[in-house]
Parts: sequence; C-alpha cells; structure tokens
Amino acid sequence: MNRKISVSMAVTIAIIAMTVTFSVTMVLAMRLFDDTVSSVNEKESQYTKLSELDRYVRDNEFYAVNNDTLNDMLASGYVLGTGDKYARYYTAKGYADLLAMQSGKTMGIGVIAVNDPSSGYARITQVYADTPASELGMVKNGYITRINDVDVKTYTTNDAIAAALRGEAGTTVSVTYLSPDMTESVFEITRRSYVAATVWDQTIDETIGYVNLNDINESTPADFSYSVNRQLSAGATALVVDLRGVNSIDITSAISCVDVLVGKGDVAFAKDKNGNTELLGSSDENAVSVPVVFVVNEGTGDAAELLASATKAMGTGRIVGTRTMGKAAVMGTPQRMSDGSAVTITVAQIVDANGETFEGTGVNIDNEVALNSDEFATVGATTAECDSQVRKALEVALNGTK
Repeated sequence: MNRKISVSMAVTIAIIAMTVTFSVTMVLAMRLFDDTVSSVNEKESQYTKLSELDRYVRDNEFYAVNNDTLNDMLASGYVLGTGDKYARYYTAKGYADLLAMQSGKTMGIGVIAVNDPSSGYARITQVYADTPASELGMVKNGYITRINDVDVKTYTTNDAIAAALRGEAGTTVSVTYLSPDMTESVFEITRRSYVAATVWDQTIDETIGYVNLNDINESTPADFSYSVNRQLSAGATALVVDLRGVNSIDITSAISCVDVLVGKGDVAFAKDKNGNTELLGSSDENAVSVPVVFVVNEGTGDAAELLASATKAMGTGRIVGTRTMGKAAVMGTPQRMSDGSAVTITVAQIVDANGETFEGTGVNIDNEVALNSDEFATVGATTAECDSQVRKALEVALNGTK
C-alpha cells in the first residue's frame, strides 16, 4: 500500500513539474515571440522608409548619386540617430587612420599644429624627429598659413587641421609655412609613416619634472614611465603633468599611466546601463614619492580625465587649470564592417572606487586658473615664463598646498 502511494506521489510530482516547466517555457517563448515581432516590425518600418526614399531619389534626382558616399552618410546618420553623443562612425579610411594613431604610427608630415587665437593661423607646437617637416627645417612656434591653397583660418578645430595634414603615404600636400622670424616658404611635402611620440619632458627651475602628453595611445604608458623615471633620477622633487588638449578613448593606457604614479589599489570601474560594475584596472604597490600636479583645461577629456582624477582619488595628485570636458565614456571596441568601415558606441560609464564619475561635470579642480588672453593653452608650447597655469602648478608642486 505504501509503495503504491509512493509511486502515485512520484507520478503526481512529475506531472506538476512538467506542467510548471511547460508553463514557464510558454511564457518565455511568448515574450521572446513578442519581442521578435516588435523588432521585426521596427526593422520593417526602417527598411520600408529607406526603400521609399531611395526609390524616389533615384527616380528623380538630377545629380548622380555616389553610392559609397551615400552608404557612409547613411551609416553616420544611423549612429547619430541613436542619441549616443560619443558614438562614432568611421569610414574605411577613417578607421585605418584611427588604427595608425592608436598604434603610435601616423601618416603625415610630422607636426602637431593648433589654432592660434592671436593670428588665426595654425601654430606648430611640436615637430617630430625624422619626419618630412623636420627635414625641411620646420620648427616649433612656426606657423602654417595655408594647406593645399586653403587658408587655415577656415579650419575651426585642431582636429580639422590635423585631418588636412594627414593622408596616405606617398601622397603630397602643399603647405605654406611661416617661420618664427616671419620668413615664408611653400613646401610640397610627401607624406610618410612616422612614429609619433606622445610624451616629452624637461626640467623646470632645476627641481620640477615637467611631463607633457599630447595624446594617450598604446605607446604612451612606456613613454610616460620613461619620462617620469628620468625626471626622478635627475633629482626632481615634484612632477607637473600637462594634459591640456588631450582627449583620448584609450582607457587601458590611461590606467597604465596611473599605475606609474600611485600605489596598490583599484583604479577605475565600468558601470553599465543596468548598474553592474566591472573593474577596468588596478595598480601595483610601486608609487612615486614626490608631489604630482596635473594641468588640465576644457580640451582634457575621457582617458586624460581618468588619469588625473584617478591619481587624485588614490591620494597622489592635485589638479590645476580649468574645467575639463566631463567625458567619462567607456567605448566598445570598434566593430569593423565588411567594407572596412567601423563603429564604436558607448557601452558603460567610468566610475572610481567610490562609485563617483566625472561625466558631465569634469574632474574636480583644486586650483582653478584660467589663461590670460595673451597666453596659449596649447600642447607642447608651455614654458613657466609664459603660462600662468603651469606657474600655478609649479607653486602647488613646490608647496604641496594651495
């Protein structure tokens, strides 16, 4: 009798389990079906609208349609329409240029040139060694006034100037150059590949190690470590790290630079849209034993902001300058398309060990100092004699206080 009851109960339990499993499966399947139908309907609506537009244009457009340009603009428009202000679409050429820059290898003439507010020209702030520019005698604080017969005053951003100078190896660009003594020359320059060092350093006032970054990419951590250690070995009693105008998405390299300065700890986390956090990187026990002061401005963004804010949060750095960009985006690895183009989107937000972020606010400035109208906030053009922000950083570094 007991055995029959036991078997009966077992059968009942099995039936209940099967019923529950079936019900759960059906609910999940229905939800998946609803989501799929919704997604299909949305995509059908997108494709229908695009098809209607394409058919009308091709039937009536007076001008010939360039399909490559059209496809690039469609992709760019899609990314813009997502509402992700940091997302970016790269053409095949643009993505190739990005990879070259991230590896530290660039195609161009070998200079960094920025908008000079006093003249409107592109002022050269750095000339790389063993490049076409250096071989032609172009030097820092010279000017570029025209690029391919286009007045550089029409280029409103530093990125536009850089893009005009870059190009495929073997192509030529016409550059009108004005030397610091105002001698004008016109050069037909053949672009070629060169290694762009992202860090340079010098000693100021015999005791302060000044380390300037013009970018953060794969080669930066090794160069940064070398510059910092060279200054410390030379007897530097403090470090001033200039991050003005540096806006890079290379978070990994920034964390490696933080590791050069601070002791053991978690540097930063990525917080996704669901509130989940993932450790982006940690530092080892080795740390510098001298004060570190960062100089920042409105052109300092993303990875550079992380370098300054994380170092400060871990008890090593202070920050001088003006409000930064407030761009704390963790960008996904660029997704390469079949035609060589690529897209990158925001996948998370940078937060520190306390769960705080500089997104939208910028990093916390310890000593806010703006440049005077006759000074320049440009990469590579800084000396303590002409720059109030660096002078303040030197003061903070020497005193260790406000």
